[in-house]
Amino acid sequence: MKEASKTAKKHFRALAVVAYERELNEALAALAAQFDRWKKGELDAFALNEEVHKYHQGSARDLYKFYSYGDPSHLVAHALAAGVLEEKEVDERYLPLLASLVEFFTH
Repeated sequence: MKEASKTAKKHFRALAVVAYERELNEALAALAAQFDRWKKGELDAFALNEEVHKYHQGSARDLYKFYSYGDPSHLVAHALAAGVLEEKEVDERYLPLLASLVEFFTH
């Protein structure tokens, strides 16, 4: 990938935050479903507690590490390939910078 300008890097960082929030919302929705099961009496408090623990040690931690330590351009390319972000959300000037990375993450 060609070296991105400071402006491009800032744009990628902002988009990475959007992608992180979307993925975090999805993970939290899955956890919320476990709370709904608990409210219906389908899970007891211990089982719900285990689900919270799995969420915290699993998807929440994985997302945090992925989005906190990754290169923003790679994060955005990954999010584009995964459908978390759409191309129209990326400034068209920067799409060529991401093309090979998106291709990589798509395959």
